[in-house]
Amino acid sequence: MKQYCVAYQMKELRAFDGWTEHSKEQASDLTDDDVVYVCDDFTVVRSPVAAHESRLMEAEASTAQWREFCSSTLLLKQGQNLRTSPP
Repeated sequence: MKQYCVAYQMKELRAFDGWTEHSKEQASDLTDDDVVYVCDDFTVVRSPVAAHESRLMEAEASTAQWREFCSSTLLLKQGQNLRTSPP
């Protein structure tokens, strides 16, 4: 189960030099303005609710370059995006 996912527009992910449409049938209808989600394990999904059925990029496809892009360009930090209720 995913701990968290963060929403991004497809154009932000397509800015990654190594981006490919990993799941052609699911990504073919996505425009640059469509919102997708990058999860804490660096997978990309169309819906965080149905993450298993909507994967666009698998965790196994996650490279060091992809993780660096997520951290430096998308500013995705593991654990940092979680918000907790005040005590």
